[in-house]
Amino acid sequence: MKPLQEAYNTPVPIKWEETQLGIEGYFKILDMNYTIIANTMVHGFMSYKFTSENNNTELLNSTKGYAIQLIPTIKSSLYFILDTIQPNGIVFSATDNSRGRKLLYDKYCNELLKNPKWRLNIRIDGDVKMYIIYNSAVNSEMLIDVSEYYSLVYSGLLNN
Repeated sequence: MKPLQEAYNTPVPIKWEETQLGIEGYFKILDMNYTIIANTMVHGFMSYKFTSENNNTELLNSTKGYAIQLIPTIKSSLYFILDTIQPNGIVFSATDNSRGRKLLYDKYCNELLKNPKWRLNIRIDGDVKMYIIYNSAVNSEMLIDVSEYYSLVYSGLLNN
């Protein structure tokens, strides 16, 4: 049990690079390459998504055992962006009917909320659950703008 728990708590190294729009992180687990993309949005917020080389964003539905290392790596990347880049907030979503992914994101958010600096706003639209983690200086008008902006990006009506 201990090796499994250690793997679950040990992220793989991420190579970070600044981009014109924000920051990207690259890492490899077994034979799969992953990319994390965090782009600057409105009001100093960043969007966040990850993908694999075959454009698969599945976290927990893998049959190849990726999840055990992928989960802590995604978590550490969120912490890195919030602690190092220090945006006003970060927006990401679980965009499928994966209950496990949403529960995992809920857990990450609850851990972040232990720091009084961070707040959380969740929006649900069908199978899409949007998470907005933001610092305490953000006002409600900014949250509305960010939510609307991210919804446009997600729907493909706006590039980011």
